[in-house]
Amino acid sequence: MEELINSEITGNFIRKAFTDCSNMVFFDLETTGLDPVENRIIEFSAVKFDICKSTTATEPFVLKERDKITVYINPEEPLSEKIVEITGYTDEFLADKPTEVEVFDTIRDFIPENCIVAGYNNNSFDNCFMDSLYKRNGDVFRYSYTVDVLKMARQLLNKKDVGSFNLTNIAHCLGVDEGIAFHKASDDTEATIRVFGSLVTRLKDEITENILIKPFVNSVYYSSFGGSEHINANTVIGLIFYDILKKRWQSSSINLSGVDIDYLTERCCEAVGVGSIGELAKFRGEKLLI
Repeated sequence: MEELINSEITGNFIRKAFTDCSNMVFFDLETTGLDPVENRIIEFSAVKFDICKSTTATEPFVLKERDKITVYINPEEPLSEKIVEITGYTDEFLADKPTEVEVFDTIRDFIPENCIVAGYNNNSFDNCFMDSLYKRNGDVFRYSYTVDVLKMARQLLNKKDVGSFNLTNIAHCLGVDEGIAFHKASDDTEATIRVFGSLVTRLKDEITENILIKPFVNSVYYSSFGGSEHINANTVIGLIFYDILKKRWQSSSINLSGVDIDYLTERCCEAVGVGSIGELAKFRGEKLLI
């Protein structure tokens, strides 16, 4: 797990996390109090996104919503008046809801281990409650990276301009609070997603800098015509070919400035069982990759 609790969340960090992981899960909790050991979760809400690699260098990553979940949990203890006031939930409302033991597998299965978890103040609060939840159920809360959107707000926004850094105020200042009823885990999750989307654009130049697409190669084959000889790489982003005479990779439809040519070369060499571009140029045949 890589956490940035005492350092900045940079564009390079986001870029690395997006490169390493397939999913990003935003989540928020409502609880019976502030102590992650003594108190319990009464609402778990999360939205899972697939991290998709784009085909453009200016927008290298795209988050596509995959699934969402909201689970209410019977804490098996009465709520304090303060928690009822803050959340609007009552003992009566939670009385027929499942216990944490009954819903633990559902929560665990929703969050892949190789993912980014994100929330608002999650490093200091929500992650701690999840750690305790998993521990009580004989497991470990695993993830690859954690992004605290509160930390991002404090880094990227001027306190003089925004005043308070609570989620309600930051969402309002960024103009992304429309239709949000705060202090409900599902709405706070949505607000966190919107705030993240607004803040991450401020790191865009750093995130897109030097991003190169590593295209999956479907097949490699030799062709010749009009005096030209090519080693063709049929990739998920289109056809890229190595001109044997000119000794360079080319494409009629793809801007190769955004493609990791070293990676492409390695994959093609690996596919046909050779160790260098010179040996690849001697390949005559077709190799289909599954």
